[in-house]
Amino acid sequence: MAMERCRHRVGFVGCMVALLSGLLATVAPAWAGAEAPPFSFVSAPGSPLLTGASRYHITSLPSPPPGAYAFGPLPAFPDTPDHRFFAATSHSLNTGFKAYWEANGGLDQFGYPVSEEFTDRTADGREHITQWFERARFEYHPEFKGSPYEVELGLLGREAANCASPTSCVGTPAGQFSLVGKVATGNPAAPFSPKSAFPDTPDHRFFAATGHSLNSGFKAYWEANGGLALFGYPISEEFTEKNPDTGQEYTVQYFERERFEYHPEFAGTPYEVELGRLGAQVALARGFPVNGQVAPTPGDPLSARFAALLATNARAREALGVPGGMSSQSPGAVLDFEHGRMLSFRAGVDVIAVLCGDDPQAGQVFVSSRLTPYYEDAWRAGQATGSPGPQPGLYEPQGDFGQIWRMRPGVRECLGYATTPDATSYTATVQIFAREGALVSTPDGQAVYALYLVGETAPPNGRYERFAFPTP
Repeated sequence: MAMERCRHRVGFVGCMVALLSGLLATVAPAWAGAEAPPFSFVSAPGSPLLTGASRYHITSLPSPPPGAYAFGPLPAFPDTPDHRFFAATSHSLNTGFKAYWEANGGLDQFGYPVSEEFTDRTADGREHITQWFERARFEYHPEFKGSPYEVELGLLGREAANCASPTSCVGTPAGQFSLVGKVATGNPAAPFSPKSAFPDTPDHRFFAATGHSLNSGFKAYWEANGGLALFGYPISEEFTEKNPDTGQEYTVQYFERERFEYHPEFAGTPYEVELGRLGAQVALARGFPVNGQVAPTPGDPLSARFAALLATNARAREALGVPGGMSSQSPGAVLDFEHGRMLSFRAGVDVIAVLCGDDPQAGQVFVSSRLTPYYEDAWRAGQATGSPGPQPGLYEPQGDFGQIWRMRPGVRECLGYATTPDATSYTATVQIFAREGALVSTPDGQAVYALYLVGETAPPNGRYERFAFPTP
């Protein structure tokens, strides 16, 4: 990324991403009055600053969505003319984006920031320095440097409605950002179909560019609060939609960059028309963690229970930090031992977790040399397998579990022998976290294991904790 973007000073995170692409960490500001703030990394909220980032390097496991680390909370810091911290979301606004936010409506218009700045590939296929807000996404456009278009709002309305072009929005679950099809009542595609042109009147206006109209209250709000430059053209007509945050039904209209919502409960006040939380909702749909939560994975019934656990269990949040993306289902297996158990699951590659201890609720985890709380599974069929144990009812583990048990120092001594000859297969739900931890569902589907690091000494240097799902 060109240093010109860093000197633009819309973002301290954007500069660093170019140097540490794919790095998973949370970012803490250390302004010290410098024009280009220095960088530090924290291992957990409130922990001492580290001087390097090697601890967070992952070589074999899948990264969360690029930029997911930017959604992690920052420690609070004092405001300055160029930097502002928001305790409501533990995120900040800085320099160029801060100036744009303040000049164009601030909190009422955009909501709080829900991320820091980072380089993101947006729906147009191009990379921009971006920052996500509850109701918008800011984008830095260096090609327009010095003009009013140096900072623009992302086309979140188009992304949410699956628009191949401004006049072709399907509004159905056909694509990655199909929020409309998930929440609309009736036929979600119908309001997005272009309409026939008509003459403009004081209360009605037709836009040939998209084949849609603006009418009455929404038209008045559009004209009074930024119009085309801020919201873009309308890409739908008005229709009734169930709000994904509250479950309430509202009259809405989609624009290229925003969604208008009519709130009759605020009739006669400045909040009668509000902007929808499209920034937070599209970010969640892309797998980003917003305020420590991620969207449930479609088709996985345990995914929503993972989200409920993280929302209600402070200890789980403290141990794991920020989710790195949506959970996923994986072929899994479990084998019990005299003093613990082994789990296998897939997290981009096949991995094995060694849970050592007589307490089923908590214990030690042996970690790999890559400082992840599990080992990569390198066993292949045809390699050496196990044999009977020293007494009836005990067994040497076979296959991939057996390879880890025999070859990894300390594992055999800690676990003892297997208590069954064969592992039990099950479908595991797995969620990776930005601090290199994971949640893995138990075979009975009633709880999860939280796997996380606790130090950088010789194995075992991880921990596991078992958390039961909250009662629905």
